[in-house]
Amino acid sequence: MPFGGLRGPTGATVLAYGTSASTPANRGYEIAITHVADLQAAGLTRATRFVGARLLSVSRDHTGFDVGGTEPPVIGRLPENRIERMNWVRARIHAERDIAADRRAEGRKVGPVVEPRRRGFALTKKHAV
Repeated sequence: MPFGGLRGPTGATVLAYGTSASTPANRGYEIAITHVADLQAAGLTRATRFVGARLLSVSRDHTGFDVGGTEPPVIGRLPENRIERMNWVRARIHAERDIAADRRAEGRKVGPVVEPRRRGFALTKKHAV
């Protein structure tokens, strides 16, 4: 599923892993398509969940996009409520990326350090220069 609003490298599309398996594997930031009308609109034949935690950037020139052959491509759309969920997942992924960047920037400061002692340990604070 193209993951709206997330940009890969120039000329790339961001895709989310999709599965019909109902196992605990491949979980995280899911967008589930389960209602019959939604399945038909999305061009799916069975309940499917797209895993926002498993994204992949693919060049638009990738051979996987070449439908060729005799079968027409299957093209579908997410229903409105699933688009809302996708936007929520996308926003959360962006927020986590920003939080991680902030933490990396703060990581340059030295925080509490555990110094071993003869008996036990002591927690001290060292400050960045």
